[in-house]
Amino acid sequence: MMDYPKADVALLTPVHEEHLISGLETSDATGFVAFGSDAAMPLLELSALVDEEHRADILFYASHSKKGGVPRATYRGCFVAYAGKDKAKADWAQYRPPSTASDGNWTGFYLVQNLRRLEQPVLIASLKKRDGKGKFAKAFYPLGPIIIDTPF
Repeated sequence: MMDYPKADVALLTPVHEEHLISGLETSDATGFVAFGSDAAMPLLELSALVDEEHRADILFYASHSKKGGVPRATYRGCFVAYAGKDKAKADWAQYRPPSTASDGNWTGFYLVQNLRRLEQPVLIASLKKRDGKGKFAKAFYPLGPIIIDTPF
């Protein structure tokens, strides 16, 4: 049984579809997966907004997907932590998806618990911007991590 997050914020972020598929294997085997990012500011801000009792969801947009259509979040996980590259490489190397073996040199990594594919994808246009600032445009897709109001 999953302990669902209880924060009033969530993260919407793109991850290459290949890494999400590979990350499912890692998450299924270990319970965790670590993804790289150069967007430290939103991840540090999210880290400051959540704690053990108020954890946040992450909704993943599968970038570089061969499937077209309206932008949707198709994966979900729980944000655990963010760390700079040196700490993350030392502590979270076993949680990196196999598909990321030749990845670039990220400035940091975020650890995700219980990554899973959503049975019902979430339209990105249905998600609310943080602090009630409206919804995203119908054709909007994230180019980096964005803190949003939780949809759950």
